[in-house]
Formats: sequence, structure tokens, C-alpha cells
Amino acid sequence: MRASTILGCAFVATLAACGLVSGLDGLKVGDLDASLDATTISDSSLDVGISCEAGACGAPDGFQPVYLALDRNGSCGGSQDVIVDPAPQSDACTCTCTPTSACVPQALSYKEGESCTTASSSPVVLDGGCNLGSGSVVPSRMSVGPFSLDAGACTGSVSVDGVVASTAGRVCGLSSCTACAAPSGFALCFLAPSSTCPSSMTAHTVAMAAEVSCTPCSACTATGSCGGTLAIYDDSQCLDQTDSVPVTGDCHSVSADVFGSVRYTPSLLDASCSPGTSQSGLVLTQSATICCP
Repeated sequence: MRASTILGCAFVATLAACGLVSGLDGLKVGDLDASLDATTISDSSLDVGISCEAGACGAPDGFQPVYLALDRNGSCGGSQDVIVDPAPQSDACTCTCTPTSACVPQALSYKEGESCTTASSSPVVLDGGCNLGSGSVVPSRMSVGPFSLDAGACTGSVSVDGVVASTAGRVCGLSSCTACAAPSGFALCFLAPSSTCPSSMTAHTVAMAAEVSCTPCSACTATGSCGGTLAIYDDSQCLDQTDSVPVTGDCHSVSADVFGSVRYTPSLLDASCSPGTSQSGLVLTQSATICCP
């Protein structure tokens, strides 16, 4: 079996030959579509050793034989310490949310009558500022609100638990393409040219380092209602206030004459929100896939 020396190639979590390995530096695992996004790294100053011809030590076509240990107790020539099969914790990405005041704009609606049971509406849209009234007569008794809260009236954020579960491992290359017997504590495995292993083999992701990444939180959902105060003015510029009504749905006597203008000052009532979700993933430094029989 002929062996050739490869110099100036990328050393990726183990011994990797030029052009034989994809899924190098910057490999992201656990994106939303669960795909692998590989970016080739630049040349390394490390010597990658040798590149064997197809079939060396029973390697599938395009694969290179390496030794892999799922601990760091043994030794072999040119070894590299790696982390094996890194994975984020199940609760690595946690979303929280906070209700926000999204009570305006609101169409002015109210109930009138002695017991405030007759529903009425107005063309006035409350925006939190001074709004020109309809000019209609203000009922002697009325109830206002509470208004509904926009379901999107919340902001979400994600907190990251950076703990990565993994196995401490060690990998090294063969001293020659015929040295197929693995040293004590190691197994003869094969460096894959992609992230896929033959169905008869066990795939291991190896990397020099791993960092938890989180997707943005999905939309949160707010619940609650909008209260506050509705001030009523005789004039059209919110200067001459004649009365105010709590926006609570309670029936109140009102001394104002006409809806010259109104000003709604909102506040949240019993507001809460349900947070969205975030998907966790890993950003791996110098990663590769190793397949073991």
C-alpha cells in the first residue's frame, strides 16, 4: 500500500488529508433545519502525517483510517485531545417574556344607562394623546373598558446555559498505511469525507471545542386587559376637563356635557405572557466525523 506525505493541510480534530474532509471549522450543528453548515478552514501549521490510498485498513472509499479512544488514558503517536459527541443540555436555551403596554390604539366604546347595560360606540380612536371627540352628549352614567390587550404585546429574550455534555477523547493517525492494529485503548476507525457514516458503522462527531448557540425565541403571547383612565373635555384641545372615568368596566355617574375631546391614559390589568421557544445548537471548532465499526 503506497503512502504519500501531505504537508500544509488542515488538521481537523484529528488527522485529516487535503480534500478528504468536509465539515471543518465553523460547522454548526442543530440549526432550525437540522442541517450541517460547513466552512473550510485555512491551512494549519500542523503536519497531518500521511494520506493512505483507498481501502487502507478496510477503509470505505474516500475515508481515512485513524485511531480513536473514548478516553484520554492511552497514548499513540501524534495524538490530539478532542471532545467526542458534544451535545447541549436539554434546557440550554430558555425563553422569558415581559408584557408591554400595547393598549392603544383603541376604538372608544362604552355602556350607558342607569345600570350601564346599553352598549354604545364612538368613531373616536384613542391613541394615548388628545383625541377630538364626537361632539355627542355624554351620558349621565357610563362604564368604559377594560379594553383587550394585543396578544403580541410582549417582548421575549433567550438565556443560554453554556454547559456542553461530551466525552473526553483522543485521536491519532497511523504511523503507516499498513499499521492497522490499533494501540491498546484505541479503536481503528475512519475519518469521514462528510458528516455521514456507512449504516454498519457508528458515527462520532469530534471537535476541538464546542459552544452552545440558541435561535431567537419564537413569538410570545400576552394575556390580560387594558385599564387606565378616560378624561373627558368640553373643548376640542383637551384643555377644559369636565370629568374622568376609570377604564375598569364599573358603572359611574358622569358630570361632563359633551365629548369635545378625550384623552386615554392606559395601564395594564393582570397582564402576563407565555414565552416562545428557542432551539439549541452547537458551534464547533475544528470538527469532523469519525466512523467506527
